Amino acid sequence: MKVIALRKATQNDRDHEVAQRAFEEAHLKLRPQRTAPSRRAAIEKYQAALHFFEAAGDRYWQALTLFSIGATLMESGEFRKALEFLNPSVLIFQALGNKSREAAALNFIGGAYDVLGDLYKALDYYDQALKSVRSGGERGTEASILNNIGKIHSDLADWQKSLEFYSQALPIFRDIGDKRREAISIHNIGIAHIGLGEMERRWSISGGASAAKVHQG
Repeated sequence: MKVIALRKATQNDRDHEVAQRAFEEAHLKLRPQRTAPSRRAAIEKYQAALHFFEAAGDRYWQALTLFSIGATLMESGEFRKALEFLNPSVLIFQALGNKSREAAALNFIGGAYDVLGDLYKALDYYDQALKSVRSGGERGTEASILNNIGKIHSDLADWQKSLEFYSQALPIFRDIGDKRREAISIHNIGIAHIGLGEMERRWSISGGASAAKVHQG
């Protein structure tokens, strides 16, 4: 019979365990409640987790926790504060070569600048996010980024560019079976056609959006 020696838990192990418990409480229990008090409590738990992930030297979970704090702050409407956490998360994801997470964080930064009214800065981050996601990210994230770029061009009244990006997002939403965002994408394409003065095209596109909603049930 082979005897398997059990390794004694190190301080890093203990730090990681404490961090993981705090992260899970924030992520699975508090944040899903979607109230102002629960979001504040989630941020406190995330920050506690961040301290212990840093102590344990776990760069991935450190970045994911920074990203989660930033995302929760955005849900709370604190967009400028969110950038303080999202920006360092991007740097760590880049250093780790995690293109999917990097793209998601860049997309959120773009969204923050969009809400803050800095459309060109938002567009710059969305462009970076698109490059990252196409290097190794998820198709749903790619479609969301394309849609967000289309929205910025729409806000800038560059309807042709807006149409170009919305039209790239639509087939991806269809391929992954996301009927809700497919309908939104079709609606956005219709708005771009209105901006271009193509009313007939707008009505034909709107019919597609209705069909997508019906199919969704």
